[in-house]
Amino acid sequence: MNQPDSPINIENYNRTCQMKQLLKNLNYKLVLHTAGCASYALKELCINPGSSKVVLEGGQFYARGSLEKELFDKRNIYDKRNLVEKYVSQQTAELMALEAFCKGQNILMRQNEIEEIDKSIGIGITGQIGHHRVNQAYLTIQSMNFLRTFHITFADELNGKDQRKEQDVLISDFIFNAIQRYYSSEKTQDWEQLFGKNLKVNMLQERMFDMFEYLDYDDYIHNIVIYKRNTEEFQKRKLSSKNFDESDCKGEFTFAVNQHLDNCVLFSGSFNPIHEAHVQIALESKKLKNRDKIYFEMPLKNADKAIKDRETLLHLVRSIFDKVESSFSDQLKPFQYGIVISKRSLFTEKCSYTANSTFAVGIDTFKRILDNKYYNDSIEDKIAALATFKNSKTDFVVAPRLNLLTNQMEYYDDFINSTPGFLKNSVIEMKDYRNDISSTQIRTRQRQN
Repeated sequence: MNQPDSPINIENYNRTCQMKQLLKNLNYKLVLHTAGCASYALKELCINPGSSKVVLEGGQFYARGSLEKELFDKRNIYDKRNLVEKYVSQQTAELMALEAFCKGQNILMRQNEIEEIDKSIGIGITGQIGHHRVNQAYLTIQSMNFLRTFHITFADELNGKDQRKEQDVLISDFIFNAIQRYYSSEKTQDWEQLFGKNLKVNMLQERMFDMFEYLDYDDYIHNIVIYKRNTEEFQKRKLSSKNFDESDCKGEFTFAVNQHLDNCVLFSGSFNPIHEAHVQIALESKKLKNRDKIYFEMPLKNADKAIKDRETLLHLVRSIFDKVESSFSDQLKPFQYGIVISKRSLFTEKCSYTANSTFAVGIDTFKRILDNKYYNDSIEDKIAALATFKNSKTDFVVAPRLNLLTNQMEYYDDFINSTPGFLKNSVIEMKDYRNDISSTQIRTRQRQN
């Protein structure tokens, strides 16, 4: 490559060339969140040609309150135990990377690039540099299936207030080299060769990330949306392992975290097991309301049943994909449907991540939605809660069902007087639909056999 005729700082010129090469070879989408350091990383990512194809968002949080607002306020997490315990820490870097990763997936969804969601990378770095005492940084890189966290310190001669710029440049260079090492097609040298004794790097953790591990983040994560089963890749990993654990689903699915669902059919249930009637109800609802996608939602805990364990959840997720792929593949293609694992048990709570959508329910479920016992036995509380459906522009398609106790068919018209007036126009019944298949009866027969 010919160098330019005009005078230029050779070191900066070489860095620009390296950045251009990195951006060219990187087939991922980045969201970078920084706090206290890595200003040069933000600058370099934004000013080089090709950045717009790779960078989804970059942001820097100076004040502690600004960082806490980004991480917690929008999730209504005000418990002080959940706030950032230490501004410069592994915990903070990992939460920043998780937030960046989730934001990247949501940006791709908003841009209708759903098939790119597995390429989202969240980078969180928090540090203290240019300080007369401890100068350090914690960096976390979070992708769909991997988590890597580093602790970075400096050589003694690079510590001190007058070394802030040098420290920031070194940290920024380390970020780019870490991205290149793990996500670029171009290989990079060892860090010791690149940075010599200037940087001391300690990898705190490097591991594959199970999708169910996202649910361990308490109130921070409210749902996981599984869009696709990566059968070929998963089978390769299974065959290459001598002692493969069937409960290990790392890499098996393409999924997104903390998704907001729009213009879809949400069919919530235990699906234990899923049967053809479930899928038919979802498809008919999609047709009636002209929705884009179908989501089968399994709450970790619903209003009346216990929390599902991971083994059960994984079995049910695989069963749903088996059913759709074997019997409905001509009607539902990958990314036209998904499976939601949710921490929201009540339907009124599900409106926090749905809008302009349709809840597909059986009449037995709709009766429970109208039951006062789920609203502290208070009509006022019930009316206030049901108003969330109207506010989120959510409507219902209700399927009639055989009452196994009375052996009578039940229809929405039988309960229309229990429906608040503002909700009646939002309910459609599948009047011509009937399917008496019951998951409970299927489970009973399976136990008997």
